[in-house]
Amino acid sequence: DAYAAREVSCRLTSAIIKYLESKGYDSEALLLDLPFSKRYLTNSFNWVSHDFKDMLCQRAAEISQNAEVMREVGLASAGLNSFGGLEHVVRLLGNPKMAYIGVNKYSRFIDQTLKYDTTATGDNRVIVSMSPVAGFKISKSSCLFTQGMLTIAPTLWGLPRAEVIQKSCACAAIPAGSAIGTDTNGPICSYEVSWQPLPPLTRRLFAGVFKNGSTRRNGV
Repeated sequence: DAYAAREVSCRLTSAIIKYLESKGYDSEALLLDLPFSKRYLTNSFNWVSHDFKDMLCQRAAEISQNAEVMREVGLASAGLNSFGGLEHVVRLLGNPKMAYIGVNKYSRFIDQTLKYDTTATGDNRVIVSMSPVAGFKISKSSCLFTQGMLTIAPTLWGLPRAEVIQKSCACAAIPAGSAIGTDTNGPICSYEVSWQPLPPLTRRLFAGVFKNGSTRRNGV
């Protein structure tokens, strides 16, 4: 069975389903005649194959009539709490830079067919490169989803979205959901990411105290 392998976490399929539903699309159309139920695909402890993930991404693009829908899924994922608490684990790293440096470690909880390498080029700037694990292929949907995820990472600390500039793309001109043949020595997708610095700790602590006091005064 081409869909039986455990390669991509249902954290990702859940993000797709929740995004489409948040925009008013019927998830039943997305899942029609598939071997997995909605309950299975929204459980973060479950896994699907790389091929199944790519097929679902292609369906999402067709249903939404948006070839770049996976970027939107990535952008919305934190707000939709799609990742079964993984966002809270990443926040414990303390700041966006540590999150970007650790992206390869935490991406394994989402997609085990990809690997990432991060090079810091400044206090608030990094280059993130994505390549396939040997034996797999990069798809445009993976590139788009990664762009979205890199963009929203700073919002976990209350910062504005990062600016993400794609420096190279292994799947340029490839339709969303279509795979290209490559290996660990082949093309990569790389992104220059920059973000605003965190305010000083004293200011963040003061803001937290003020917010909590305001909440209590309003009876929340």
